[in-house]
Order: sequence, then C-alpha cells, then structure tokens
Amino acid sequence: MRAGQLSLDEQMTCLRDALDRNQTLGAVLSGAAALNLPGWYLVAGCLCQTVWNVITGQPPEAGILDYDLVYFDPSDLSWEAEDAVIRAGNDLFAGLAAPVEIRNQARVHLWYEQKFGLSCPPHASSEAAIDTYEATVASLGVRLESGGRWRIYAPYGLSDVFNMVIRPNPVLATRDVYETKTARWQGQWPGVTVLPWRVLPAIAGRAAVMTEIDERSPRRRRRLRQAGAWAGAVGIYAAAQGLSAWAAQRAAGRGTRPQYSQFERPAFAPPGAVFPLAWSALNLTTASSGWLIWRAPDPATTAPPRGEALAWWGAAVVIRSGYVPLAFGRRRLWAATADAALLCAVMTRYAFLAREVDQTAALLAVPEVAWTAFATALSAVIAVQNP
Repeated sequence: MRAGQLSLDEQMTCLRDALDRNQTLGAVLSGAAALNLPGWYLVAGCLCQTVWNVITGQPPEAGILDYDLVYFDPSDLSWEAEDAVIRAGNDLFAGLAAPVEIRNQARVHLWYEQKFGLSCPPHASSEAAIDTYEATVASLGVRLESGGRWRIYAPYGLSDVFNMVIRPNPVLATRDVYETKTARWQGQWPGVTVLPWRVLPAIAGRAAVMTEIDERSPRRRRRLRQAGAWAGAVGIYAAAQGLSAWAAQRAAGRGTRPQYSQFERPAFAPPGAVFPLAWSALNLTTASSGWLIWRAPDPATTAPPRGEALAWWGAAVVIRSGYVPLAFGRRRLWAATADAALLCAVMTRYAFLAREVDQTAALLAVPEVAWTAFATALSAVIAVQNP
C-alpha cells in the first residue's frame, strides 16, 4: 500500500522517517529548538520536497533552495525585532547547505499587500498562517518539542504530500505565486501532479473557491500601482537631470554642449553627444533599480531594511543634479569633480545595500557606478587642463 493511502498516524511515521534522511533539515530543527522562538515551526517546501526526494530516489536535500522557519511573536511587531531574530538565526545556521529564512508570522499583514497586491488580515498564530500557504503540500509544519517529540501540523492532511499532488490553496496566495512555484517544482520533480488554479475542491471542511475573476481586480490594481511607481521613479531622475541642465544654461547663458566642446579635453573624452544618451540610459537603469527596492518589503531581506537603501537612492538623485550647474553654470570644475566623486561613492553604497534586498536592483545600479567613476576621472583631467 502506498503511503498516501495509509492512515494519518502511519503517514506521520512515514513523514518522520523521510525527514530524518535530510541532515540539513535535522540541523535546522535542532537549531530552531535551541532558539526556542514562540510558536515556531519548520514549514512548507523543505518538508514536502524532502519527501519527494525520498520517493523519487534523489538525494534528500536535492532541489531545496531554502528552509523556512516561522514563529509567532505579536509582542513586538517592529522590523528591528524580527531582524534581531534573523541575525541570531544567521549566526546559528551559518555553514548549512542552504539558507534558513526566518519570518515572524505576526508581522505578515504589515507587508503582504505591498508585495502581493492583496490585503492580509493579521494571523492569530503560526498555525493560522500555515493554513494560508499557496498549496496543500506546503501547508505543513514540524517542530521538535521536549523529549525529542515531534509536533506536526498538517491542516490538509499528508496524502497530497505522499501522492505528489500539488493542489492549490487560494485562501490567501495569488495565482501568480502558485504557478511560479509549481513550475519550478515540476521541473525539479517531474513526477508531481500539478492541479490547475481553478480546480479547487473543499478541503478539510473549508470551502476553497476562487475564480480568475475574483483576483482580476486586485491584480490589475497592483500592476497599475507598480507601473505608476516605476514611471514616477523614472520621472524623478529625468526631472533632476532636466532641472540641472536648465539651471546651468540659465547661469551661463548657453547650453552645455558648446561649453564642453571648448574645453581642453583628454584623448579618452567622448563626444558631447554621448552624454545625454548615457544619462538617459542611466535614468532608466537607476530608476528601475530604485523601483525594485521600493517593491521589496522589509522582510524580504535579513539586513538592512529597504528604507536605508531608498534613502541612499534619494541622496544620489540630489547629488546627481549638482554636477552640470557646477561645471557649466559656474565653471567650478573641481567642485563638479568632487560632486561626481561623491555621486560615485553614494551609488556604490546604494548598490551594496541593494544587493541585500534585491539582486537585480543591485545589478541595475552598476552602470551608474561605473559611469560616475569614469566621469570623475574625466572631470578631474578637464579641471587640470582648464584652470
């Protein structure tokens, strides 16, 4: 008889036998027990995926990208409190084969709508949060209790886990989240059966019914809000560039390109026509980088909060607008060089912070770091040659 057809008691024994084969998972359970966080569980993909590895004959840790450790502490809902726990976990779990992602389920409602476009009522417990995970196989939690006893929370049972059936659980998650995750799972474990989002039977006494129409409006609002934020970020950078050029032209009585052509320049200086093209491209890359940071909620990173990265991004906008008025409006070339050097330093710091929040955002900041480093060197040489 297959494990999916056994009684729940027998399935729980099979689950523990399978999970015991994953040494990383065992280390996380032991470490989490030492942390003794309130209402903690090891949850979701790392559990069902270990079982699938055992069933399909793969190494127990194959394809598991991270280990999700949740807890429930409503006594302090600040990011700083959660970040302190995350940092302690990072120290404890350093050296494991995969990262351990630690999240306070009492804080989910503070950032969920910003990230996914749907409101999330506050969870009453870790168990209540597990009830809402995107698939029945992911709605699973395990923890070690005193005496080595296992506590297993499986609100939708374990049959789907052992039968390798991924069934949607649209209590809270969106279709996009479900389909993105299941596509990766099916690539790693081809034997799984993925049920489409609209196949939603009632499960464990819960009527789980959500049609495409139900989520169409929230998704449209989310996309419009995100598109508006991206356009706003691009507009901020473009406006700063336009205002600085206007200020320089007003002070000097002529445009920047004629002035640039009259400077003594080094051999590596590009033609004047290159600069507006380069800065227009940087408007898009750096603005898109800031937009990605804005989209990412604080819990998406262990350190530092996205607010710090956005503050450096905003500082770069202000500093960037100073170069053209200094160099071409007042012809203070060394001051303009200092402005370029400061912008390069600020963008470098921003890229470093962005890396902790969103890797793509960090990469999009690199072109401006490189360009401002080049511009600083060029400006210094021009300042020397045009005293």
